Amino acid sequence: SATNSSSFKLSYYNEYKSYLRNMAVEPSYFYNKSIFSDVRLYTKERKYYVNSVILAQNSPVFLRMLEDDEKQRDLFLVNFLDFEDEMDMVLRSLYDKNLLDMNLENVNIVLKFSLTYKVKWMTDLVLEFIKEKLTFETVFQISIFGKLPYLYSLLL
Repeated sequence: SATNSSSFKLSYYNEYKSYLRNMAVEPSYFYNKSIFSDVRLYTKERKYYVNSVILAQNSPVFLRMLEDDEKQRDLFLVNFLDFEDEMDMVLRSLYDKNLLDMNLENVNIVLKFSLTYKVKWMTDLVLEFIKEKLTFETVFQISIFGKLPYLYSLLL
């Protein structure tokens, strides 16, 4: 009887995993929906609903912030208060990396976010983007935050 119960649980678990794999819902569907979120991130004019697991999975800085104060669920993106549109794209990409849409106008914000919160995969994508786009004409656009020497050392 215990064996039957175990095999039933395993069968149910495998069906559930299969269901999740075949779900029609993209991970980004869960972004910025209060029902699926337990953290609120703020810029100057917007509030974003985010899941703490997503934040912690992508960033050791967010992980530490959430662990340090388990009751604190309102976080202010102080360095990013004026970058509403960029933050929406960056936060959405934490749910699905394919949604990171960089260009010469926003790469500095993406880089600053990835370095501030230590989102390694995002920093790697920024470096690849910069390798492809870096020319004499674009060097000044890309180095607004004074990160060019640091980036250069990462590229070598």
